[in-house]
Amino acid sequence: MISEERQITIGIKYRMDIILKSIVRRQIPFLIGGTIAGIIMTHYYGFLFTVVVNSAIWWGVSYFVNKYFWKSTTIKSIFCSLH
Repeated sequence: MISEERQITIGIKYRMDIILKSIVRRQIPFLIGGTIAGIIMTHYYGFLFTVVVNSAIWWGVSYFVNKYFWKSTTIKSIFCSLH
């Protein structure tokens, strides 16, 4: 028989798996698009330029999402409830 603490741990891991799968599923189009854009940029501009430009673009995207999206939705409460 499984202890109650072990059942809670299994339940939390199962819930985290569902959350992570939904996050990855939403990111797949961006990963595909970024890969295609990176291949095209590397062909025309070179590897080093592509790395610098892609890093700057993703820094800007993550800054925008963190500043405007995460602060204005309930995602912060979701993170707090996971702890």
